[in-house]
Amino acid sequence: PKSGIGILRDAKNDTISSHLVLPKDVRKRARTREFMIITKANSMATVHRPGYLDYVGVKRFDDKGTVIGEWRFLGLFTSTAYSRSPRDIPVLRKKVAEVLRRSELPAKSHGLKALLHILETFPRDELLQSTTDELFKTTMDVAHLQERQRVKLLMRRDGFGRFFSCLVYLPRDRYNTQVRNRIEQILYRALNGKNVEYNVALSESALARLHVIVRTAPW
Repeated sequence: PKSGIGILRDAKNDTISSHLVLPKDVRKRARTREFMIITKANSMATVHRPGYLDYVGVKRFDDKGTVIGEWRFLGLFTSTAYSRSPRDIPVLRKKVAEVLRRSELPAKSHGLKALLHILETFPRDELLQSTTDELFKTTMDVAHLQERQRVKLLMRRDGFGRFFSCLVYLPRDRYNTQVRNRIEQILYRALNGKNVEYNVALSESALARLHVIVRTAPW
């Protein structure tokens, strides 16, 4: 009570809604020794630009390593967080280095350069929110796609069960608005969505990348 400041302050009840009972799976994750959580909140920003708030949780531990609390920050990352190379941002630099190490690709090889390019151009929110294990699996799957003319779906569920992040790769010459709408509808129905957001990346690659966020009812 009374520990929230800024947009987390509740003058009426002296507490914040996140103090309410959490679902079992979320309570379990809250007790893990994962030091930091980065995800999207389920509330929208009211200033700067429209969009769901970025959520950064830094856990507090006692002398025995038991989780005893969390510092929670809500806001929007600045444009710098999206425009700078991930190797210039500490939390991302470590993830990128670990993914490259796990790939066991030879230094200066074409494969390693291709994987680094995938990481450099990967959706920034995915880099921030994915665990290293999730990021390694997803980017290696993308690397194995190479320039093949095929459709590939890669999915990640938010750790709090609030949304699915869906990366759809498909032949660039087959991509159009109608195809995008059909993909969105399929994902929306299959995941029992509440609403959908999307972003498209078209480059010199033979594949187009459609990033669809399907928001769902929490666990």
